[in-house]
Amino acid sequence: MEQTGPLQKVQDHIPYLTLYRKWRPRRFSDVAGQDIPLRILSNSLKEGRVNHAWLFCGPRGIGKTTTARILAMSLNCTTKEPVSAEPCGECENCRSIQAGSSLDVVEIDAASHRGIDEIRELRDRVKYSPLRSRYKVYIIDEVHMLTNEAFNALLKTLEEPPSHAVFVLATTDPHRLPETILSRCTRLMFNRIDLDTTVNQLQKVASQEGIELEEEVLYLVARKADGALRDALSLLEQLAAWGDRVDCTTAAHILREVDTEDLDGLFQSLKTGNAGAALVYMNRWLRDGVGTEDLHGSLVSYFHSLLLAKVLDDRSLARLSEKRWKKAVAVLQGVSRDSLRRALVLLQNTAGEIRRSSQPQVLLELVILDIIDVLGTGSVSQTTAPSSERQKIPSSLAGDGERVEKPLPVQNEADTPPKEAKTAEGTGTAEGAGNDVWTRSLKEIKNARISLYAFLQEAEYRECDTSRVILTFGSDCRFHKESVERRENMVYLSDLLSRLRGSACRIECRIDEGKRRSAPEIEEPLQEPFPGQSQKGSMPGDVRKNTLLSQVTDLFSGFVVSYTRSEDPLKGGLEDAEYEKLNERSPENAGENG
Repeated sequence: MEQTGPLQKVQDHIPYLTLYRKWRPRRFSDVAGQDIPLRILSNSLKEGRVNHAWLFCGPRGIGKTTTARILAMSLNCTTKEPVSAEPCGECENCRSIQAGSSLDVVEIDAASHRGIDEIRELRDRVKYSPLRSRYKVYIIDEVHMLTNEAFNALLKTLEEPPSHAVFVLATTDPHRLPETILSRCTRLMFNRIDLDTTVNQLQKVASQEGIELEEEVLYLVARKADGALRDALSLLEQLAAWGDRVDCTTAAHILREVDTEDLDGLFQSLKTGNAGAALVYMNRWLRDGVGTEDLHGSLVSYFHSLLLAKVLDDRSLARLSEKRWKKAVAVLQGVSRDSLRRALVLLQNTAGEIRRSSQPQVLLELVILDIIDVLGTGSVSQTTAPSSERQKIPSSLAGDGERVEKPLPVQNEADTPPKEAKTAEGTGTAEGAGNDVWTRSLKEIKNARISLYAFLQEAEYRECDTSRVILTFGSDCRFHKESVERRENMVYLSDLLSRLRGSACRIECRIDEGKRRSAPEIEEPLQEPFPGQSQKGSMPGDVRKNTLLSQVTDLFSGFVVSYTRSEDPLKGGLEDAEYEKLNERSPENAGENG
């Protein structure tokens, strides 16, 4: 049937419509993946319960505004009386609402019309009766962007609107709406569209539009869209513009994703401990234009799907196609669930650091090397392959020249710490691994937070199990314990230890009443003595007996330049005359005395 009217005029002036506009649903039955809110709306219309205010909540691109337009068409459709649960889509009111030219359906973008003046204007116009329809429908998109003053101006109208007015509010963030607004609306929650439903919709659109795609490409697009069908159609249109038949490798390159076949190759390198091949994979992807954040996201998604495939028997929950599911099961042979979990924790814990780092590629490469240890031993440790096993790069990863297997230099067996023998229970010597983690943690803390490092010098590190760490302080270190237990310090310590241990952990700080710290002895300075400083071995005995001074010099890795004991405890360590002499030799006064 040839279309006439406003919609046909709009299409005459627009030679091409994007796929998400062209395939926008026109009936409730065409909306995909939103069974609950659609059933509530349909039953309400059938029973004549026309609520005056609706609130549609949910992520972007899942059909909130489209459903609001279909609701406006159902309320004003002239084919059925008085109200239709499903619009005809053919009458003049339906066609004008579809074309956006109806004077009785007003769409407001709250992101750009968020002030009190716009809401006052709406409040003044809402009292006028509709021109050609039963109801005057106001669709306010992104309503959470309104100011507090605008919400207050809308309250009375939203609570008691005229009988001919219906408000439909749409938002992606309902928590930002005042309670007074939420209590006046009937709220419907729209969910993300599941993977199989998105793939079915993409397959239908691709077949109708004559776009040739492999099934695996459709799953790649659906995973990239993350439940937003509008985003999926936009990505599909991007692939259609490529021209030729799009295979999975080409689609991954266009969408800045990593091909799953390459990810399988990387995973095989990680399983076998071939660090050279793994790093070559990484550098090749970065050279092909995949950003570090995109690459990190692909790795997280890949390991997440592998973990789900290892744990579950339902491929739909793992977000994999039938072909990909069988491939994942084959790849996972010989890999434990705990190893996958630890690897995924490592990747997830570095997400924020990669975004903030000035060298994100280095961090990503370090994580890859840690994952090799996790998949090989079940925990992050500094282990390397024996010298007799030369790491080789597969010929498919070699450069553009001769494709040969290139041996990579590896650490000598003599330089490699021997693996500790496991106990009868298979738990291993956790104390040595814990001390190694604590030593590495202190090095990082010293560079990042020197004050926290000073407090932790008095702590004794102990791991109770895989999820609990205890820091024990002496009875005279309560101040150190309280300082470490500050919220910002505990969050920082928890994130650091979780990353280095490869698993999340809970930190407890305790006081050991039978433990007291001993005063450290002052080591002799390595530097040459300043003029006026005591020579080596001639430090006064009073200095060595001064416990507080000993702790200060040890903490800051310093040495005593001059020391004078005052008889009066209220006076400082230096007499006024001596202080003035030292002050005259200070760098700030060097220019004045010169």
